[in-house]
Amino acid sequence: MKRENHFYRIDFLRMIFVFIIIYGHILQHFLLKHYGNSAEYVELNKYFTTMFGLSCEMLFMISGFLFFYTLKKETSLLDFIITKWIRLAPVVIFSLLIYFVFSKIGWYKFSVNHAIIQSMFLPYTGIAPSAAFPYLWYIDAMFWGMVFYFYLIRNFNAKYINLIIYFSYVIIIPSNNWYPQNPYCNGILFTYMLRALSGLGIGYFCACLYEKYSLSLSLSLSLSLSLLVKIIISIAETAIFLYVVKILVIRQTLASTLAYPILFISLFILFLMKRGYFSNFVDRKLFSILGRYGYTAYVMSYVTGIFLMNIVWNNKDIGISAYPMLHLALYIVFTYGIAVLVYHGIEKPIGNILKRTYKNSKKV
Repeated sequence: MKRENHFYRIDFLRMIFVFIIIYGHILQHFLLKHYGNSAEYVELNKYFTTMFGLSCEMLFMISGFLFFYTLKKETSLLDFIITKWIRLAPVVIFSLLIYFVFSKIGWYKFSVNHAIIQSMFLPYTGIAPSAAFPYLWYIDAMFWGMVFYFYLIRNFNAKYINLIIYFSYVIIIPSNNWYPQNPYCNGILFTYMLRALSGLGIGYFCACLYEKYSLSLSLSLSLSLSLLVKIIISIAETAIFLYVVKILVIRQTLASTLAYPILFISLFILFLMKRGYFSNFVDRKLFSILGRYGYTAYVMSYVTGIFLMNIVWNNKDIGISAYPMLHLALYIVFTYGIAVLVYHGIEKPIGNILKRTYKNSKKV
């Protein structure tokens, strides 16, 4: 059996959770914050939850799985850091340039020092002071979390990785410390990095198990999987997926914070196994194509929010006051439209240039 190279069903999950984060950001940072007196938004606020941010846990898990599953251990640490920076930095730096332009027309308070720190993904890791771009914390934590794990894999036994994953969850879960007022846990460890290390770590476990058991599991299930079992698995996939989306989008309280990682891990493993009708149905290249713009849309979502707020939303005739719910939908469409343009016009071509330049520099 050939090693699986494409996980389109996982791309589907990533697409959904990026969409939830963008939806949550627009409500939290723009619509409910600046236009919350609208009758429609007052009603929407009754159900809105900041738990949408826990979608990042699923994204960390997915990134961790793909990172460890495709990891080339012969790569040097420096090569890994530079390659990963080239992958993530172009769209971030482009967004920082737009913020600089916005600052010149009074739309945004811009700091060159903060922008330089952000271009190195140092804020929200505990390494440097938090900068003025809080929605980018996920990228900072993911970048340095991957660098940290890469170093561990190359130099230490797997038991050290397991220990770090364990303590990350031990610190976060009992204290319900997903969204702390003080991001430092016990004055030492930075919560955002703990979230990254724990999520990436679960992805690491899943990659190890999938690598070890996928062939034997596939052979045994292909021989013995009855229609009834497939239906049961399909119901489990669908039910957990819908419930996870519900708790991330609609305000409610779970009995225990331990329920979040259990639900996320269960959903991820079910989709990874691909034994139900739902996971098979979404295992299509279309979702990989749509998902490729997710990272760009995430980075550009705040930029488009600032732009629309200053150009359209404050207009009395066609703005938020006239069409509150329409603008919520238009924001999503506009953000993804900008993401497509930035991906093909900035992120991909500049990334390719940087890759070639770095590759050629190693030959000299």
